[in-house]
Amino acid sequence: MGACASAIPSPSFRSKPSKSFKRSDIDRLHPEILEDIFLFCLPDDQYVVPDPMQAPMLVSGICQYWREVALSTPALWSSLDVPPRIPTTFVHTWLGRAGLMPLSISFGTWARDTKNALAVFHYVERWQHIQCYYKAPDRAVHDKMWPKVCAAIAPLLETFQIEAEEEIAANLQEQLSVILMSATRLRIYRVHSIPDGCFIRTPWSRLTELEVKFDLSAKDCLAMLRQCPKLVRCSVGHILLHCIHSTCFPPQSLILLDQLRSFSIDWSYTEDLRRIFDHLVLPTLEQFDVFYDVGYDTDLENLGYIRPRWQNLSCINILSKSSCGLRTLHFDDITMSEDDLIECLRCTSSTLVNLEINNGRMKTLTRRTSYVVRNKLLNMLTRRDPVSALDTSQYLCPNLDTIRWSNCIECSKGVLATAIKSRFIINDTSSCGSAPVSVIPPSGVVGIKVVKLRYLNRLAYDVEQLMVMKKAGLDFTLGLW
Repeated sequence: MGACASAIPSPSFRSKPSKSFKRSDIDRLHPEILEDIFLFCLPDDQYVVPDPMQAPMLVSGICQYWREVALSTPALWSSLDVPPRIPTTFVHTWLGRAGLMPLSISFGTWARDTKNALAVFHYVERWQHIQCYYKAPDRAVHDKMWPKVCAAIAPLLETFQIEAEEEIAANLQEQLSVILMSATRLRIYRVHSIPDGCFIRTPWSRLTELEVKFDLSAKDCLAMLRQCPKLVRCSVGHILLHCIHSTCFPPQSLILLDQLRSFSIDWSYTEDLRRIFDHLVLPTLEQFDVFYDVGYDTDLENLGYIRPRWQNLSCINILSKSSCGLRTLHFDDITMSEDDLIECLRCTSSTLVNLEINNGRMKTLTRRTSYVVRNKLLNMLTRRDPVSALDTSQYLCPNLDTIRWSNCIECSKGVLATAIKSRFIINDTSSCGSAPVSVIPPSGVVGIKVVKLRYLNRLAYDVEQLMVMKKAGLDFTLGLW
């Protein structure tokens, strides 16, 4: 820190500027106002990439007065995305200008270079949000290059994300373990692509947000969730259920996560979701995402790909058992049938607000589409009589106000438009031309507001009707969204 102290200018510039030049109007602004303007100019990214054409580097190079203000504004320099092969002195100078501000840093270990990573560890006591990428061609080399563990603590650390392409050096694993265990404020933990054999001790009980995207057994996944009673958001992927015996967790071993509001699971590599769902109770769940992410770069059909069977009973089981007030349900490339979807909606019908279904990737990979939105479901979503719309037992999802459907609709002419038309509420029918709603439902009835659709085959008539509703106020989008 002492080496870069000279990078922090003296605040003496706040005295009146020299009279040897004529000041412009903006130079007459009080320094505190100019600071606020500079902060507003920062990129939206959490980690700022050094760029002479963007703040803070841009504003510090306009004139001497602006530079003095910028260099004396620590918040401008408290975020950094460390580029590879940049001089270490640059890292120290940038972070030194942040004074005592908490730091947001994204950094990596590239090839045989650990100098910039070591420079970042120099500021560990001021870490607040950290993103770490680890890539080393030779672990033995990195074991020698990485110093032994020091007694570092990170009292301000709130967010930590790590992605490792290679096995992490032993000293670094221990160093990160010491840091994370000392982070009393740590709440968000994201682990992407970490190799087998790596072990970083983590204070699971403190976490409120967890994102795990690496090969993980069902047993380890459940053991991890059991240690996270405070989770509010959770996303898990690459759960290797096929190699785990069903006896690894007895059926009566339930895990209650009574603060979890958002749960996302990738079942791309699973054979049976029951081995996860049967052990979870999520009474406060509001958002539930189930997706199948196998990428776009493989011709699966030529490789003899067989789509896994959708375990609908497991999905219904976790929703029914939890008795949660689900508001958002999102299925992405799930091979369910229309009846499967109807059963899921019946479990969440009274509270569901947002329904999103996207089967586009499955169509790309297998040249087939899973059409789950058909006449039967659309008829069950249709309000037959707007006057009696308060009788929610007559139709599914009475509070639904947003639908996003892609590559999943196959229905007869007019059925889709009729379903949406029956749920669309406008305040002034006289301004609509051919008004999509002839009778205004009673107060308290929720109308549909947002309709996002993609790939409507042979449904030109329905699109015409939806465009009429768009003119009357419906937020309707056809195509990319």
